[in-house]
Amino acid sequence: MDNLPETTQICPNCGAQVFSLLQEVLPKGTQLRSHTYCLENAMGKGSFGITYRAHHTALKNPVAIKEFYPVEYVSRNIETKLLIIPEKNRETYKRNLYRFFRRRADIS
Repeated sequence: MDNLPETTQICPNCGAQVFSLLQEVLPKGTQLRSHTYCLENAMGKGSFGITYRAHHTALKNPVAIKEFYPVEYVSRNIETKLLIIPEKNRETYKRNLYRFFRRRADIS
């Protein structure tokens, strides 16, 4: 989506509304883990997460970062970019977050 003109409303690849996609992803330049990583762009989005292209700020190594973002249970504040987890979804969110981290630990 980095190469699309700013006036693009519908993604030519997937047919999604560009505005709604941009609401969910963190903006380019977002710093994570006390400025250890810097996000470049979103590479993909699934039902349980968003994968970003990023780089380690000190080592300059490219990395992929997966954000746990289950679209059924959360949304994102447009201004602050913080996750909004409705009270009714919190237990399910916590349970699935635990599984997400456990799966990551099994892979590494």
